[in-house]
Amino acid sequence: MAQRVCYLERAGGGVIITGIRMVGDGDDHQWRPEQDEPDALESARSGARWVADRLSEESGPLRLDALCVDVAGAVCAWVTAPSDDPVLVGAALRQRGGGFGDATDHQDDSIEPWHSPGLIDDTSIQALGNGRPSDQDHAGRRLAAMVVPDAAPRVFLDALDDAGIQTTRVLSLWQAMALVWDPGADDSQSPGADRVVATDAPLTGVVIFDPRGRMVWSWSGAGRLLAGGSMRVRIAGDPEANGRARPIVTEHDLGRLVAEWLSWSAQLGVAPVRIVALGPIADAGEDSLAAADVGATLGGRWPGASVDLIVDEDPIGATLARLSGTGRSMLARQQMADLTRRPGRIHRAMYRWSALAITIGAILLSVAASREFGAAGRARAEQRRLRSDLIQRIREASTEAALSPFPEIELQKQIDALKPRETTPDGFARAKPMLEELESLSFVLDREDVMVVNLIMHPATVTLDLVVPDTRTGEEFYDSLQGIAGHVHWSGMNYQGDAPRGFGENMRKFQYVGDWVDSAPEGS
Repeated sequence: MAQRVCYLERAGGGVIITGIRMVGDGDDHQWRPEQDEPDALESARSGARWVADRLSEESGPLRLDALCVDVAGAVCAWVTAPSDDPVLVGAALRQRGGGFGDATDHQDDSIEPWHSPGLIDDTSIQALGNGRPSDQDHAGRRLAAMVVPDAAPRVFLDALDDAGIQTTRVLSLWQAMALVWDPGADDSQSPGADRVVATDAPLTGVVIFDPRGRMVWSWSGAGRLLAGGSMRVRIAGDPEANGRARPIVTEHDLGRLVAEWLSWSAQLGVAPVRIVALGPIADAGEDSLAAADVGATLGGRWPGASVDLIVDEDPIGATLARLSGTGRSMLARQQMADLTRRPGRIHRAMYRWSALAITIGAILLSVAASREFGAAGRARAEQRRLRSDLIQRIREASTEAALSPFPEIELQKQIDALKPRETTPDGFARAKPMLEELESLSFVLDREDVMVVNLIMHPATVTLDLVVPDTRTGEEFYDSLQGIAGHVHWSGMNYQGDAPRGFGENMRKFQYVGDWVDSAPEGS
């Protein structure tokens, strides 16, 4: 199915929409405003209503696959910026002088307002190509930037959106020319489509001789726009009558075109090797060239490039027809990012629902927080009640605590006084029951195969070193130590290797470590 393509024809520096064409499925419908000098806003809204009416009469979804914007008042020129970010490029253009390179010197008079920083706000700014390092001393890249006035297209898109019509993508006439007339555009679907088009793909120059009295051109590689421009030419006939207006092309016009191309070639470092020119050429006159002479003259002034001349009474219509037959995947490779991503009714609905969800979530969180705050208040009240009850019970349990201003502290002193003391009344530490422990150890040490090497009893720990005939005996002795009911808790056994000389051959040394049991009976 062919794509529905709509074309906005503009005047007055791109501010006023003077005509609309809608192409698709073999149909070509045109609209003109009723007034000779229409209001800018009214012309955009009237044109949107006409498009909505046309789409409602046709079968299929209410959608435009592509909106092609005329390049009236548009500028394509060089700018020095740190990167191709639209914000940085726009900031560079807002500087004094606009940041434009020499390539703007050959544009028509409609570009003059864009040198004013105040008027550049109503434009779509997009960097083209990959750029290259600047020859200036400061850091930055020299980029080819496309600046298209977009006030009228924005009003037109908003009016379509209000009518329930979605626009898939927006592109300029320069981008459409590069997409449909560049023979290398079909290669853009190959796996190597992301290559650097300025160096890998052969450049193609496309020139449209518009019956409205313009010569519009574009440079592209693999269907990607690298540069573009337009200049005025004279016309013969009535531009409002189809098939009657024809541009008059002279050698001077082609000389201006070649001079502008030379300046762009100096900036890009490349030049087109193929030229595609199309349009109705007026008959040869005193200074005008015939159609055949236009191709020969252009090829002679740009040597080394092949020239294909297509004589067509409606070059814009032919471009739109080819654009309508372009596949969606290929059509998606060219677009004006700002207008294509312009928020519409769907985005606003998403924002509204998101805001509503956030509001509901905030309300739920507020309710939960209120409940938690109430629960915390009740917990604090319960804590105060329990504390008051505890103090009352303390005062009931002790007369001294009842008379004390700090009953808790007083009661704690009384509790501490009732605990068993670890020291004697004179302040010395209580002696450990060492004799009783020696008596307990004598029951397990009464063995001929066990020899005591060392026995150390500290107030904190007890260490016993033994020499045994083998490891098994050492382990059995450890089990015996743990089995006696003494005042020491034996908690460790360490094997220390062979016994010292004098204890016999193949004897083993073990060390046993224990801790005094604090809970032992006081009188034991």
